[in-house]
Amino acid sequence: MLTMSLCCAIQGPEIQQMYSLNMPVSKIRTKVREEFEKRRYVNQLRAIDVLIMQSHMEFQVRERQSQDLWAIQLEMRD
Repeated sequence: MLTMSLCCAIQGPEIQQMYSLNMPVSKIRTKVREEFEKRRYVNQLRAIDVLIMQSHMEFQVRERQSQDLWAIQLEMRD
């Protein structure tokens, strides 16, 4: 659990800056911690692999949605 806490503490500000989020770093850290806590007791390697794959797919979908939104906002400015 110490590693996860350290990861959240380090990456919170980076996540906020990278995605231009208009929310406090503490809220980002809390949300990341919630997501880890949901799966805290998963210990089967296959289940962990599936969860990792799901998180990567979800990230890709959300990243694409963000890019589409940014493109629309840029078009509206022109």
